[in-house]
Amino acid sequence: MEFSTTFFDNRSRWFLWWPVGMGIGISFYFSLSHEPTLALTLTFFFISFLGTIATFFFWRPHVIPFLLALALLSLTIGFAAAKIRTNMLATPFLLTKIENAKVTGRIVDIEEQPNRHRLTLDDLTFSEEGAPLHKIRLSLPVTRSLVATIGDRISCLASLLPLSDPVSLTGYNFRRQTYFQGISATGRIKGSVQLIEKQDNRLGLATTRYHLTQTIRHYLPGQTGEIAAALITGDRSGIDPGIRQAFTDAGLAHILAISGLHLTLVAGLVFLVFRRSLALIPHLAENYPIKKWTAVLVVIATFAYLAISGFGIPGQRAFVMITIVMMGILLDRNPLSMRLVAIAASIILLIRPESLLSASFQLSFAAVVGLIAAYEGGWAPLRQWSLEGGYHRRLIAYGTGLVATTLIATLATTPYTIAIFNRFTLQTIAGNFLAIPLTSIWIMPAATLSVLSLPFGGCALFFHILSCGLEYLIHIAKTVSSWPGAAIVVPTPPSAFLGLITLGGLWICFWKGTWRWGGLILCSLGCLSPFLHSPATIYAAGDGRVLAYRKEDILYVSDLKRGSFFTDQWVKELGLKQKKEWPEAQIKIGPALVVHHPYSKPYTPLQVSKEMCSAKALITTGYAWRECKQWGRIPPILIDRYTLKRDGTYQAWISAASIEVESVRKSLGQRPWSGKFKKGKAVPLEPTE
Repeated sequence: MEFSTTFFDNRSRWFLWWPVGMGIGISFYFSLSHEPTLALTLTFFFISFLGTIATFFFWRPHVIPFLLALALLSLTIGFAAAKIRTNMLATPFLLTKIENAKVTGRIVDIEEQPNRHRLTLDDLTFSEEGAPLHKIRLSLPVTRSLVATIGDRISCLASLLPLSDPVSLTGYNFRRQTYFQGISATGRIKGSVQLIEKQDNRLGLATTRYHLTQTIRHYLPGQTGEIAAALITGDRSGIDPGIRQAFTDAGLAHILAISGLHLTLVAGLVFLVFRRSLALIPHLAENYPIKKWTAVLVVIATFAYLAISGFGIPGQRAFVMITIVMMGILLDRNPLSMRLVAIAASIILLIRPESLLSASFQLSFAAVVGLIAAYEGGWAPLRQWSLEGGYHRRLIAYGTGLVATTLIATLATTPYTIAIFNRFTLQTIAGNFLAIPLTSIWIMPAATLSVLSLPFGGCALFFHILSCGLEYLIHIAKTVSSWPGAAIVVPTPPSAFLGLITLGGLWICFWKGTWRWGGLILCSLGCLSPFLHSPATIYAAGDGRVLAYRKEDILYVSDLKRGSFFTDQWVKELGLKQKKEWPEAQIKIGPALVVHHPYSKPYTPLQVSKEMCSAKALITTGYAWRECKQWGRIPPILIDRYTLKRDGTYQAWISAASIEVESVRKSLGQRPWSGKFKKGKAVPLEPTE
């Protein structure tokens, strides 16, 4: 009875769970091992839709059945949105490596990185026959001149590569990300780039963004210009990895990604300047709704900033929320509530359901939901106290609010930071306490004025002020990141970790009353889940060249030079700080025999002994299946170069008497972004004699 009363007392909060249902439906879609058919997906959607309508008309007095029908509808809408989005894109993948391809295409994006240009091309034609590709991403060393810009058609000789699998079961799924970006292959440009046709006006926004980035780099050379480009146009490609890591370790990585902070600062600056300016004209202030005029201008200004910055997920969320806030001003209502976040999340998940899997979506919404939940009832007394006093009270309230905001946002985003980046920092409060006021009061206003001065030739003074602020910001990041506890490395937690903590956190944030604290049970279970999870003991790289095994706090690698791409990510996933080359070619680990066969040209066959084939499990980078068959003894578990080329990277969990193995490629299932691909010649599904 008490539960029922509390539940109905919170009926104004029921809507908040709608995007959660959509998110669960989207998560279920991406977790499937096989692609569902569109007909089956739409059938379930229409059944749930009609069931919801029938429940509303026939069981109207019974609220619970109607709510259950709505919950099912939200799940099916999320699932259907993901399926429809996947079918609409239908990104084809390159299946075979092409060494010398004559490529002609239109440049749609250019990323300026420290040692290379990275070009994205569409509207492609090839010298080779094959399935048409949507987009390709090519790298060009900075030592070679780039004679084209965004919108130009170019021709070049390129080496094209299929997209790679994840390096582990919990590794980053690069193929899935590029599928939703429409990218079919990657590669590198050989020789020079030839300009075929000048700029296409249809890409005016992308061209403007690129030229604005280059202008910023011209006025602010070096890393200050790269940070300025990240804050203004969202281009972070040129930031030095060391500086980027310093921002991460100091808890300031969110400053480099255009998010709610940046759009809110721009909206606040525009609102303040234009409303105060119009208020200086008595006739306008007394006879016209200048506040509503300013609200419309804020929407226009923030949309322009969002467009120039590349339409990032945090920026989209912030723009939707700012737009609804301004609509509230136009309608003389106060829309600042958790409902605003739910509407923004629903819109983004409906349009781009794959964004649920992105770090930017998870971190931005976690921070915003946590902040609104904390301040829904606790901010008013402090605000009233500051308004009743002088500037000293406002300064105290600002400092208190900054510390509290940092604490809340850090607590809300820490689980996602651990799961995504395998690290967290204890210096977030100190870093944000120094960097947020600097960014709000100095850097963003200076950046806005600098950009606005460009149509008039650019103001060197504004850029100099911006440069000084950015130098202080970089200094803060480097200083705070050097303090103890700034970078604590942790292993990748199991999927239950984020799932339980997310549901528990939403339960706490969405409901009101004492029963909300029941979410702590789910959060506690999520925090305990890593202790029940055992990391892999052995990794075998999908290229068949590198083996690694974990022993205590060290990852021993068979070939550090050739295996750097794989082992850097394995070390990160395991939460280790060291990797060493193992001293022996053959190692016994529990019931498994691990044999490294160095890669060489020409290839030297592995000398397979009878003892190797008698092992309970044999893991090797050489070819062993045929040889063991000749000995008449094939191990129950055999992973060799045949197997690795066929199934991709393998992981093994070993105890004193047992061993379990799993293939990364097989775990991906049969999805549009995880189909098997060939590299060079076709790899047989089974080893042949």
